[in-house]
Amino acid sequence: MEVQRSESQSIEYYVQLYEGVREQVSSDEVALGVFAEVCKGLRMQVIQAERAGTNGSAATEKQLNFLRKLGVTAKAGLTKVEATRLIDEALERRAEEFPVYQKIPGKAFA
Repeated sequence: MEVQRSESQSIEYYVQLYEGVREQVSSDEVALGVFAEVCKGLRMQVIQAERAGTNGSAATEKQLNFLRKLGVTAKAGLTKVEATRLIDEALERRAEEFPVYQKIPGKAFA
């Protein structure tokens, strides 16, 4: 997928995309709604392509600091993807250990 386009190419592409959607539906409002959803999907593809290029990148200092705060010891050479997974796992464990309902005074939950 081509991620970079000139501004005029992008505008032309989106105009053509909208016109194609408009030909398929009954009104401008519906076309705009469908067009917006399609654009969101395209943007997600761009974001995923950008993120795919960072899979082997070293974990950020912010990630490493957050892992320390969560009580997780990070190994040397930890990648961004591995750090994200460790953070998610630590947050899940914390949620299981400290359910929200226990933090609400005066509330009893079954």
